[in-house]
Amino acid sequence: MKNAWPVVGRELRVAARRPATWRARVSVAGIAVGLTAFILWKAMGITRAQLGGAAFVLGMGNSISPGALGGVVFLQLTFVTGLAALLIGPGLTGDCISRERREGTLGLLFLTDLGGWDVVLGKLAAAAWNAGYCLMGVLPVLTMPVLLGGVTLGQVALLGVALINALFVGLAAGMLASSFCRDARQATGLAHSAVVFLAAFPWATFIWLVSRDDAITAVQAAPVLLASPFTLFFQVGMQSVPTIAGGFLAPLPFQLTGRMFAAAAIAQQLAAWMMLWVVARRVRTVWQDKAAAPSQGWRSAWAAVRFGGPVRRADLRRRLLDRNPFLWLSQREIWKPYYPWMLFVGLIGGFGFGLWKAGSMWIGEFAPVAIFIAHVLLVVWIVTESAQRLCEERQSGALELLLTTPLDERGIFTGQAMGLRRLFLWPAVVLIGVDLWWMSGMRGEEGSESRAIPFAVSAAVFLRALSASRWVATYLAIEGRTVNAVVGGALGIGFIVPSAISGTLSYLLSLSYLLSGGVPFLGMDLTRVVPTLAMLVWIESAGRFARNRVSSGFREMASRPLRRTAKASWWSRLSGAWRSVGRGSTR
Repeated sequence: MKNAWPVVGRELRVAARRPATWRARVSVAGIAVGLTAFILWKAMGITRAQLGGAAFVLGMGNSISPGALGGVVFLQLTFVTGLAALLIGPGLTGDCISRERREGTLGLLFLTDLGGWDVVLGKLAAAAWNAGYCLMGVLPVLTMPVLLGGVTLGQVALLGVALINALFVGLAAGMLASSFCRDARQATGLAHSAVVFLAAFPWATFIWLVSRDDAITAVQAAPVLLASPFTLFFQVGMQSVPTIAGGFLAPLPFQLTGRMFAAAAIAQQLAAWMMLWVVARRVRTVWQDKAAAPSQGWRSAWAAVRFGGPVRRADLRRRLLDRNPFLWLSQREIWKPYYPWMLFVGLIGGFGFGLWKAGSMWIGEFAPVAIFIAHVLLVVWIVTESAQRLCEERQSGALELLLTTPLDERGIFTGQAMGLRRLFLWPAVVLIGVDLWWMSGMRGEEGSESRAIPFAVSAAVFLRALSASRWVATYLAIEGRTVNAVVGGALGIGFIVPSAISGTLSYLLSLSYLLSGGVPFLGMDLTRVVPTLAMLVWIESAGRFARNRVSSGFREMASRPLRRTAKASWWSRLSGAWRSVGRGSTR
């Protein structure tokens, strides 16, 4: 490790010179401030009947007293920031080593005096720099509930420690997965799965121990929860709200003392450092080409499971290749059409287990959460599937060779659409059916008629956003971005940005509606119309822009060399153009 610090210093200087480092810190802090304001606005004077099932999830009782307002806001911020810290780390480091392996540059690092720990710490510092800056921008916002009351600075400090701990565990899990996989999406998916397992498995074990016939007490089973990074967030947040309606979100049946908090943090840190030790051992040899050994027969067996035997591969190739060559390229795995159904079966199984344990309360409180999770996972999956094959072919240079064949860009788009329909058409139909079933079950409730039209409009906007995200992902993939960058950009442009625009407009219009004494503008309630129209305008503009650029300049974009240098920011280009205009006017 004697050469680690120069590598770390070099990575930090490179990160400090990137404009994205500073933009990310400001953006995350702004999002945190906006989220806090939105939560505070929704929490003030809100009742359980107005909030529905989300009141149970967010820890709200029948009403919120002024003294508990700070605790409720702090609880929700704790869950949001905790989940973000757990999931951001794998996304930052999930492709840090696998990309070096694909490009063949990992072995060049060891021609110098660098060791395994030097490379690991350098990569870790480069990935953690942006995350650390974003965390520094969020921590001051987390002190805002202190001003509302019910939260102490000690709880904020414990939350900061829990965030740093969860972020480090996520970064280590991402590097470990990246050392085992060459594909970017597989590495990132494996890292996220490992983090979710580390956070959820201790809780599942705890529930199993206390729900058996010969169950032990919750206090005796409590040490199992200390292995989960989510336990620290859970208990820190729940301590700010001492009384919660509902049993599943009640505080733990033991007090998380300072000694137990430190023990849990140290245990999770040791697990993270063990993962980094494995990466440091593997990184020195993982780049080398090895001859096939009898002990690696499991790889051939796994490939046979994924792609089938020779006869089955030939049959699938004949059926798909006759329809569209690009369809065959993206759908060669024989089990791929069954993966979305496996996801639904897992969600249904979890929902059935909760229904068995909690009864009808589970339907009313957690069914919306399960449906929302299914929507999110399906959206991320569709966007990822839209971009993965194009990203891989673009990065390897095979996309330009593919265009020298009789297959043109229209055939590529057609094959992409056929592959998406083959995978997700019927799962999406089933999910829409579940939505309609849920809405029909709410028909007898108060205000259900007024929710039918917004639900239909939201479904239409959702489908348009999905279509726009597909074209944005295609455009970014042809630009030469990595899979993770493409998926993040497409989801941000297609869903996150329009949602932020809609939420901001809804908040401002609702505020103006209240300040005007409840008088609607021109006799219309614009708090729903204007935000929806703004979302549609953004989504349609982004989708049409990406589609037109891809349709008209596909060959030109695919033949460009990949950019390895950072592109000038939009602010730099705008300010440079303004200065040139100013110099021209003075002449």
